[in-house]
Amino acid sequence: MKNPWKRNSKINPQREEGTRQINTEVLHALIKAKLPTAEMSVVLTVISKTWGFNLKSKAMKVSQMAELTGFTGRAIQKATAALVEKRIIVTENKKSTNPGSPLNEYLFNKHYDTWKTENKKRVNHSSKGEPQFRLRANHSSPPSFKETYYRNYIPQPQNLPESSPKKGTPPHLNGEEQSGFYLTKKKRKLHGKRLASFERFWESFAYKKDKANAADAWMDIPQLTNSLVETICKAAQKEAAARQKKLNKGLTPIYAQGWISARRWEDEADEPLNGKSLTPEEILKKHGITS
Repeated sequence: MKNPWKRNSKINPQREEGTRQINTEVLHALIKAKLPTAEMSVVLTVISKTWGFNLKSKAMKVSQMAELTGFTGRAIQKATAALVEKRIIVTENKKSTNPGSPLNEYLFNKHYDTWKTENKKRVNHSSKGEPQFRLRANHSSPPSFKETYYRNYIPQPQNLPESSPKKGTPPHLNGEEQSGFYLTKKKRKLHGKRLASFERFWESFAYKKDKANAADAWMDIPQLTNSLVETICKAAQKEAAARQKKLNKGLTPIYAQGWISARRWEDEADEPLNGKSLTPEEILKKHGITS
């Protein structure tokens, strides 16, 4: 079989230039271990630096591991801790003469039957002699749709009774998690009072399209005081009331994002009062400017 990418390559590695030998059983065990990319990179690096040089263990700095694997030092430390917990590698802290990156000695555990990697089923026999199956809790199952939804958008609790919650009630509604957030289009977290004020505006504006972009525009409002929220929500209600007239005329309603970005709540500041146009002096006075 021909390699279609060979003609595009500028290198041609050969076996005679150097190889790394690994026991077949150990290789198959690693294939079945289902390790994340960073953990597999650390394992292969440890094997290369030990078995590749006929060594049982090798002392290396985290910065060296990062350079060899292409991962950050923080990712290397996290992957190493996970591999130690899974009993795939063994580490020991070493005193380094040079300050900087931590120095650890790494050893690969070739006894793969002692690894703790997969969600294997274990059989426990009850007192009645019937087998009971349990799943090991090394890896959690993928999050459900409900868990993913509550993780990305958790509304604030609303006047819930202090009695015991109903079965199946989300944790944040039980009072266990009060700090919910809404993920905007730019992946920013809108939470706290600003989230509550945004939800109030969203209900007042009553044109519920493109909420994620509207949330970004809301986050960009500087110095969002309570009085400003009141002003914005009142103007949003007026915009909602006048929207049907625009639709009847065949006009396209403005989205909340554009309405917020253009600060349309300020549009009414200089409108005629009681049918009379304001003088320049009256307009300056409305804005708190005195001549």
